[in-house]
Amino acid sequence: MVAAIVVCFSFSAYAIHETQIDGQKFPLVGADADKLYNFITKAKPNYSQWNLLPGTKELSPAKAPHGALGSVYINTIALDSMKDEKGMPDGSIIVMENYTDDKKLEGCAVMYKIKDYNPEAGDWFWVKYSDPMDM
Repeated sequence: MVAAIVVCFSFSAYAIHETQIDGQKFPLVGADADKLYNFITKAKPNYSQWNLLPGTKELSPAKAPHGALGSVYINTIALDSMKDEKGMPDGSIIVMENYTDDKKLEGCAVMYKIKDYNPEAGDWFWVKYSDPMDM
């Protein structure tokens, strides 16, 4: 009986931290800047191995507050939704590396779509990381 309870609890705890979105396993990091940073930089593949935003290239001209140049990466969930033209679903992540004129990385801006997080803003959680040491 105790073993059955432990096994059930283990599955429940696992489900709390991961979900399926369009057949893809996706961790639920929530509106937590530290967990999101760890996910986009430490997960395999990390964001630098995601697709570039369609129609862009690395080190494209950017505007304030993103620096002079930028590279925009999107996860598979966001990319697939763009192909289907359905709007981006929960779990979509957009990462924009921010560079100076001399191509020095100075930060990273991230948008992460979270169900019911902020309906007035399309449920997007925004964060800007200014320390590029771990990126």
